[in-house]
Amino acid sequence: MTLQSESSSRVTTAEAESLKKYLTIANGMGSSKLKKHAGVRFSQKVRQYLIQRFNIGQETGKKEDPVQVVKDMQSASTIDGERMFDRTEWLSKC
Repeated sequence: MTLQSESSSRVTTAEAESLKKYLTIANGMGSSKLKKHAGVRFSQKVRQYLIQRFNIGQETGKKEDPVQVVKDMQSASTIDGERMFDRTEWLSKC
């Protein structure tokens, strides 16, 4: 940052870029550059699994780590040893 007297109107490059981004977004011109995600509906089986994990966190008072939930979901298996979820049902790490 450049040191100037208070009456000076010089702005650093970083400040100018920051201001430019702010004004672009404030005017709505930058909204098309934002990522848009499609809505996803979870299967009933996935919903039940996630609700079950959420409830465990509520009971223990320790919030579940989302990355760990994804890993656990990918390796979860039924009593018969079959995978609980297909690859198409796995959650991604956006």
